Amino acid sequence: MVKQDGGRLDGGTLDFDCAPEDAVFFTVVHPVMIRSIEQVKNVIDSYAQAIDHLKGIKDDRAIILVCALVLENGVEACLQAFAPKYHQIAADRDLTFSMKANFLKVLSLVPPKLIDAISPIRKIRNEFAHKLHIKSFDDVEAKYFQGLDTQRQRIFTKFDPNIGRREAVIETTRAVLMGLQVFRLHLDVLQRFLRTADFRNFFAAFCKATYE
Repeated sequence: MVKQDGGRLDGGTLDFDCAPEDAVFFTVVHPVMIRSIEQVKNVIDSYAQAIDHLKGIKDDRAIILVCALVLENGVEACLQAFAPKYHQIAADRDLTFSMKANFLKVLSLVPPKLIDAISPIRKIRNEFAHKLHIKSFDDVEAKYFQGLDTQRQRIFTKFDPNIGRREAVIETTRAVLMGLQVFRLHLDVLQRFLRTADFRNFFAAFCKATYE
């Protein structure tokens, strides 16, 4: 896959691109986005429905819990798109959010920056979940938001270091969720291709040319 101009998401404000050796989909493949209206609409609707859960929430604890949950759902959607039988292990309580995200990352299918940006959100969520005295983002140790800023600088082409902690969490969640939705389409197309005779013929020809 050759990197194409305009590969950045969201009109150039997000950059999930990586080196070609780091992921199968190291940038957006634009032909993938030229899908049926219904498929694209489903992706847009899915994103909108997830973000809608954040509307009207004022409590920081509730915000971080919702952000982490919608991102976990987004990771699971990507895993399900590539691994049709993922549902057989999805309900396993031993399969944590961290493990799901790492599983998607080590498959090297999508840009690692997309998954790396989830880690600080998850860690901030854990601070709220395990420490009762933490009632707002202001109560969270600065190192967790420094970690969030590090990842935000990697994915936002116009990084604003001066936004508040709440805005940083929500902004990052929205960006990563958008990336997950876009690359879920890529994984769906890849899985479909792997099941075709065209892929088997191409693979056989590649092996013959390479190893004979």
